[in-house]
Amino acid sequence: MSSQNTSLKRDLGLVAAITIVVGNMIGSGVFGLPSALAKVATPSIIILAWVIVAIGATIIALSYGNLS
Repeated sequence: MSSQNTSLKRDLGLVAAITIVVGNMIGSGVFGLPSALAKVATPSIIILAWVIVAIGATIIALSYGNLS
């Protein structure tokens, strides 16, 4: 067997950087959801929405940490 380097490439180009920024801007709209929901929902639903958003934000942060 030949020994091959199978590690991931560790560079980030301009297009990838732009797509990350655009994704962050779109994703930040998720934080507006609970405030819009607060006008029509009960407090328990609002708290549940915040928990879901917090879990999603944590997963995204861990993904970016893994990518870096």
